[in-house]
Amino acid sequence: MMAVPGAGVGRAGRAGCGGAAWPTVRRARDSAHGHLRRAAQVAVALAAAAGAGVACDPGVGDGRVGFPPGGTALPAARIPMTEVHTLRSTNVDAQAYQVRVALPVSYGSRPEARYPVLYVLDADLVFGTVTEVTRALPIAQELPEVIVVGIGYAVESFVATLGLRARDYTPTEDPVWMEESFGQAVLPGLPPPEGTGGGPAFLAFLAEELAPFIDGRYRTVPGDRGIFGDSLGGIFALYALFHRPEAFRRYIVGSPSLWWDDEVTFGHAERFLADREDLSARVFLGVGSLEEEPPADEFRMVSNVERLGEMMRSAGFPSLHVEWRVFDGETHMTVPPVLFTRGVRSVYPVDRPAG
Repeated sequence: MMAVPGAGVGRAGRAGCGGAAWPTVRRARDSAHGHLRRAAQVAVALAAAAGAGVACDPGVGDGRVGFPPGGTALPAARIPMTEVHTLRSTNVDAQAYQVRVALPVSYGSRPEARYPVLYVLDADLVFGTVTEVTRALPIAQELPEVIVVGIGYAVESFVATLGLRARDYTPTEDPVWMEESFGQAVLPGLPPPEGTGGGPAFLAFLAEELAPFIDGRYRTVPGDRGIFGDSLGGIFALYALFHRPEAFRRYIVGSPSLWWDDEVTFGHAERFLADREDLSARVFLGVGSLEEEPPADEFRMVSNVERLGEMMRSAGFPSLHVEWRVFDGETHMTVPPVLFTRGVRSVYPVDRPAG
């Protein structure tokens, strides 16, 4: 991994925002069920709806951003006490990642203090929300202060990340999903992802490149790392848990796409749990109750979260804390803020004073 010269190592508002190379992930599988293809179409459509009007991150570029791409430039905004770095990965074929770091409010006034680190996927969409929630809750002693590290891409909108996240967050290859479902009849002209199944390489980037970079630059608590991922990001967080559990201790998993590749994640979970006697981790699973309403009921978003939660709890690991919650009246697009607020308190518990 290397920091890209002139591409955004420094304070927010000074990082470059441009195109990103899409390395190829080998396409090997040649089959997928129709309901998975339809699920993918729903997921892409929802993500597109969420990100269609999102500009380049406020802390990037030369002080101005395109909104929408090709439209009138607007003045950039800043999130205080935030830095932006552009890192090029050696594990993901020289992919440039835009890494946003939000420091706790007390970081400057407590020079001896160290802080846990929360790594956040889909930072192009949720970094601002996560940052302000994690800064507000400590005021009422409902959360310890944390350093927030958002992982995104040097692109102009969240929509432009859809192919990249499909490559990076999926644990296995599914070329049929990629070719027949991604962006079909949703966003004409949207470049398809170069592949799927890049989860192992992306996890190596996080564990072997990004985490050492963050630990070397900031006052972190060594080894106390959390991760927040939603949808495809949710199954990536679970992939990290079941394949490299030492990378993180705390997992906030939102609306995980457990339907991916014939529910392959359940096989990962079964093998992982069968091979261990204990696991020191805190895991929160969240999903909206309306995510299993027609026409999305066949994807079993709610049922699968409950199934996985029960599977993990029944393992009986004494050092594993698992909580799952179905949020009434919430959809795939409305649930992330509420599940994050609940989940972050679950995985970072605090002892509040009596009375």
